[in-house]
Amino acid sequence: MEKRIIDPGISRFVIFSGGGGIITREMKIDLEKGDNKLLVKGVPSSFDPETFNVDLGEKKVELREIVIKKPNRQYVEDTLQRETQAASRLIQESKDIGDRRREILEICEDISLSTYLDEEVYLLLWLVSKNKKKTNIKLSYFIDDGRFSWKPTITVDQYSKDNKVRIQGLIAIKNESAIRFDNVEVQFADFAKDFKDGSANYRVKPSELRQQMKKQTMNVMLMK
Repeated sequence: MEKRIIDPGISRFVIFSGGGGIITREMKIDLEKGDNKLLVKGVPSSFDPETFNVDLGEKKVELREIVIKKPNRQYVEDTLQRETQAASRLIQESKDIGDRRREILEICEDISLSTYLDEEVYLLLWLVSKNKKKTNIKLSYFIDDGRFSWKPTITVDQYSKDNKVRIQGLIAIKNESAIRFDNVEVQFADFAKDFKDGSANYRVKPSELRQQMKKQTMNVMLMK
């Protein structure tokens, strides 16, 4: 069976004060009767496989298998280093690069800012549906990416005439990545999680994955 590519939009991002957070993605998908193999795009290498959760909202749809393959970190970093050096030489050695100057400079800048965290994970979902139907799929997972974080800021103003004090609480959000969000619900958690980067490839049944998640205990305080 051919794999279909899906790219669910991000609907919610719970940002951790210690960096990273929980991404929730949703979309409507058309399922054929029987086997459906879906290749999920846009999952970054900062993704933690042990926290991955799939909600189909349909009892007549079975999640048969999940296949996850993370890119080799050393290989990616070596490749990015070579590309960065090549981009630098292009800028240094090119006195006149003509009408495409802006385009070339943008490409070189993108290469220089790329990191392992921007590489995509291979994530395949094998669904089995009893009927041909349209259903909603919701995916959620942690990302270990220190480029996203937040911190509280408090300002105090004192008025001498009437001895009143005004206290304002603000949240400063840090996003040092090239990712930009549109129409995304943002929540904040005063929480930091240590992620393991030892495992690269997973082929598990959903029941086994749920057992792994039950072993993790988290107390997350959400702030609106």
